[in-house]
Amino acid sequence: MALILLITTIIGLIVFVLLQSRIRQPIIDLSLFRNHILSIKLLTMVVVYIVMAARLLIYPFFLELVLQYPTNQVGMLMITLPISNAIIAPISRRLVDKFGSGRLIPIGLILLAFGCMLASTFNTQLTPLGYVLTDIVMGAGLAMWRSPNNVATMRITPQNKIGVVSGLLNESSLLGQTLGILFGSALFITLALSNINLARTTPLASMPLPPLVFAMHRTFLILAIFLGIMLVVNLLFQTTHNLSNKNPEALIS
Repeated sequence: MALILLITTIIGLIVFVLLQSRIRQPIIDLSLFRNHILSIKLLTMVVVYIVMAARLLIYPFFLELVLQYPTNQVGMLMITLPISNAIIAPISRRLVDKFGSGRLIPIGLILLAFGCMLASTFNTQLTPLGYVLTDIVMGAGLAMWRSPNNVATMRITPQNKIGVVSGLLNESSLLGQTLGILFGSALFITLALSNINLARTTPLASMPLPPLVFAMHRTFLILAIFLGIMLVVNLLFQTTHNLSNKNPEALIS
């Protein structure tokens, strides 16, 4: 059933792209994706929100099943990231005006990747303070990346396409959240089951602690690698973009 849905989705995507490329007033102007910098910004948005959605899905299971925290305590701990993000986001916006988005985007991605690396060390000895500090790092990373990324994206957008690109930014975050739930859950469960000989229908609540800890480690290590890749890609394209602005002939010579 899952394979059928996947094939149907791929066919639907191909048909959608073909239709959008041929009609006079498309829902999505595909010509925008010829701008490689814009495409990278949107792709980074997808990847970051895949990570955020995976965190939102996996953390409560880990806190309740592995650490045996009560539900109300889990809820209180989970708001650490939104609170830290809300506090740092206005500061990030001011820093954009002062230092430029090109310097802040890598910092945000580094903090997010570092937060995932910290999450990949979670075990049965994790304390509430250790969890809070990790979430503060990720919240700071999200705040330091999101505003500069949005500003940089809109600055390279043609004036007559600002509304379209703004919509693409929102759609990219929604796509990332949707994929993050699917990818995060599939990855976590697959890794947990690979660590122990259990039926694939075994619910998480019935699994012993070692495979859950193993899945936590590997899942967030993989997510950190994804963020690291996006960091490198952003730096490479930003360098190329800056070089072409300073010397348009440099890329040809």
